Amino acid sequence: MDRAVRRSSRKRVPAYNWNDMRLASMLALVTTLIALPALGSDADDALRDALRRFGQGHRPGAAAVVLRGGKVLAIGALGLADVEARRALLVDTPLHLASVGKQMTAVAVLKLVERGALRLDRPVAIVLPEFSGWGDAITIRHLLQHTSGLPDYYAHYEDDRNPPTNDDVLKLLARWRRLDFPPGTRHEYSNAGYDTLAAVIERVSHVSFGTFIDREILAPLGMRHTFAFDDTRRRRERAAKGYSREGGRFEIDDHSPLNLIHGSGSIYSSVADMGRYDAALFGERLLPKDLLAQMLTPARLKSGRKVGYGFGWEIGGGAVSHSGSWMGFASYYLHRDDGLSVIVLSNDASADAQEIAEGIAEALEEELAGRPWSSNDHLSRVLRHVAGAR
Repeated sequence: MDRAVRRSSRKRVPAYNWNDMRLASMLALVTTLIALPALGSDADDALRDALRRFGQGHRPGAAAVVLRGGKVLAIGALGLADVEARRALLVDTPLHLASVGKQMTAVAVLKLVERGALRLDRPVAIVLPEFSGWGDAITIRHLLQHTSGLPDYYAHYEDDRNPPTNDDVLKLLARWRRLDFPPGTRHEYSNAGYDTLAAVIERVSHVSFGTFIDREILAPLGMRHTFAFDDTRRRRERAAKGYSREGGRFEIDDHSPLNLIHGSGSIYSSVADMGRYDAALFGERLLPKDLLAQMLTPARLKSGRKVGYGFGWEIGGGAVSHSGSWMGFASYYLHRDDGLSVIVLSNDASADAQEIAEGIAEALEEELAGRPWSSNDHLSRVLRHVAGAR
């Protein structure tokens, strides 16, 4: 996704603390980290270096949650949600998920499939007549797997003074009446495809995208700090502001003319809520086993070639994952075949959320080799040290 309009914020603030929540039950106990001895592993050193910068000076931060088998093992937040106001980033603070939110759009689609309101191989034009005559070969599955051939239109709206909606996007595509390639013949990452899926959800459900995901996903799971973009809700929930580094300073990067387009990445959530989501998704409480399996199955092109992407998930290397980068936010969601999940959200655009998440997973694997995964003491020890607490 392209970055958009920025406003600057240049004040500096003192170093902040890493808060660790060790849980016998979800989010039950919060403790302030203390100095710990070095663990000594190469992976730990790399991760400590990667996260230490979030504890230096007045700067935006990062939050992470670690689960295995649906159980939250450790969760924490480091840094500032609002640099100018010196407001700390907490585990309940909403941050923009960026493209990590695509799998939530996919879950919403599969909810409609589960109740028989949609079929994965149904032509989109049946639901969206705007596609008739030029996009008739595109199916719901094509949109989910980035194989639809829809053209990108973000550059068209970069300087738009009237923020476009999903309806505006449909009108634009219908006016263009073109595809970049025949559906199913290539895999090309497509924000347009997921924005179209949000329009499908709205047409079939007869409610807004935000209302549908709240009703079908968020409210049942108690995800009180998660929502589709809404400026009033964003202020009420005290969501983190996004920041990008400009000339050695952090400047607010928290607005885009594309904020009212839903589907490809309009969700705000906290790591606490994402822990609830992960437990429900992979615990088969959000989707039945067969639909979850389809979600995590690699796409296959018409040529027969497999592509390492399912429905909102990159697939391969014994894991499913997705990265996100939008405005002043970075995110990464990792779920490994052994049941370990690591989710990292940051309001620092320069944060390498993927490196941090994968490093945490490696550090935990090395530290806990031969030990029970339920050992909160060992997990907390790793995360504290990774954060550079001294």
